[in-house]
Amino acid sequence: SLSLIKTARLMSAAQRVAVLQTYRRALKMARDWPRIIGDFDTPKDDKTADAQTYIRSEARRLIEHNSAEQNTHVINRNLQDAHDRMDIALHYKIPYPRMHHFEGANQKDVREVGGAANVYRETPE
Repeated sequence: SLSLIKTARLMSAAQRVAVLQTYRRALKMARDWPRIIGDFDTPKDDKTADAQTYIRSEARRLIEHNSAEQNTHVINRNLQDAHDRMDIALHYKIPYPRMHHFEGANQKDVREVGGAANVYRETPE
């Protein structure tokens, strides 16, 4: 993709290799997802196909979102977050980010959604 090439030009050679390896790992995880979760049916379950699509689109979205980043510390942190997120997905066999519930200010229930490159808070209506 064009943004991936643009990303590769802005960083050091070692970081370029690390970003490409991480992206490749995510794509391989998407390809192997049916084997990982044990879905050996010939027409894949809809949830399995949705998970594969999600993994591919999320990897691409995060690469494009962070394509202009030049700070080496931020790039390294994002790479570590991506590896952590993939390891959690493989362990729990769930590719989606985990929701963390905690009590916020004014006794409102606040959900924190963490991704490889973003953390945001949602307050239920």
